Amino acid sequence: MKRVLLVRTLLVIAVVFITTLIVRNLIPVYEARHQVSSVQPQAAAVRLLQALGSTVKPVYHSGQLFPLPDHSFWIMMDRHHEVLTQDQLGELLQWVDSGGRLVVEADAIDHNEYRDGTIHETTIDQRNPLLRMLGVSAWYFDEGVRRQELPEPTVIGTHMLESDWRQYCLNPLAPQSRTCALRTCGDGDIFPLFSLLYSASDVMQFELDPRHHLAYEASAAKLDHTLQWSAGHSQGQQLLWFNVGHGDIIALSDFDIFQNSRLHHLDHAALIALFAEGRSGLLWSHHMGAPSLLYWLWQRSSLLISSLIILLLLLLWRHIPRRGVIVEQKHSHAVNFTDHLHASGELLWRTGQQQGLLLALRQDVQRRIAASETDQEATPENAERMEWAMQGVPKTREELRSIVALLQSLR
Repeated sequence: MKRVLLVRTLLVIAVVFITTLIVRNLIPVYEARHQVSSVQPQAAAVRLLQALGSTVKPVYHSGQLFPLPDHSFWIMMDRHHEVLTQDQLGELLQWVDSGGRLVVEADAIDHNEYRDGTIHETTIDQRNPLLRMLGVSAWYFDEGVRRQELPEPTVIGTHMLESDWRQYCLNPLAPQSRTCALRTCGDGDIFPLFSLLYSASDVMQFELDPRHHLAYEASAAKLDHTLQWSAGHSQGQQLLWFNVGHGDIIALSDFDIFQNSRLHHLDHAALIALFAEGRSGLLWSHHMGAPSLLYWLWQRSSLLISSLIILLLLLLWRHIPRRGVIVEQKHSHAVNFTDHLHASGELLWRTGQQQGLLLALRQDVQRRIAASETDQEATPENAERMEWAMQGVPKTREELRSIVALLQSLR
């Protein structure tokens, strides 16, 4: 029975496993892989850094980030870094102070919600705890500004000359009119807002989301720092480069300029190459608030887990005590009452309880003699036999058989 149950259990598990494999091929499960651009938006940036000789390691939770690497690595941390503890933030700041480079994506706060009183000052500090130590806050303005859709590289040149595109669409200093923007950029209501960064060697242009701004208050900073570079446009700042001790902390309004669809525009690729300058590796944090292991398993193997739970419930139901008797044939042959008596007698004989073997039979003989109405004179031979039958203690199995036979005859 146990073997049959084991075979059935293994069969159910095999069926569930095969079904899960089939379902995984039918339902797409998106995984973060740097090598596959369809599921990793930063695959092009990773390949660019690898071509420049950098090692890129993805980070999805704080356990992969700590302990921190040596200063040959730099760190890119997305907007979900608020999950870090105070001790981890302190360790990260010490790492920067001793020569590390940290690029942080700011988590913007909706300015409308702040103006309406929905978001309080404490929320601002909690949203970007690392940047708030430098006096930086991030804001989102969704009023009157639309982001320009940049065309793919193959589209440039089909509707206009590439020189026109660079002159009127990529140059924020060029004279812009509605007619010019409509003719060259495709939409007369959109005037490109590009951030300019005047670095030590060149001037760079970035097409960051114009709705995201960085606000910097030096008086609110809690760390000794120096603002080295900044990039922005007429609406606000979008990149702030700070020197902290011997290292750098760079605040960006968003990281989407490093996505596959935007990396090739303007100086986006040059910017990430500038970040990697002098470093041999990168720890790229995509989401510090990674889900727990149980939730992660449920996301990827919910069908298998559900099937195993149902199977476990069925096994428990099978073994739950219930009213009534479930008759199971555990032996190949039936055991009758005679076999039971024989086993009991064998046990009494081996334990020296010979009198117990004969007690019931002797009591029955005495009862029958007492109830008998016949009054026969007992001969000496019969008296001796009677005494042996009623009081004798057998020493061997032969003596036991003779006493039993004598008692049976007396009955």
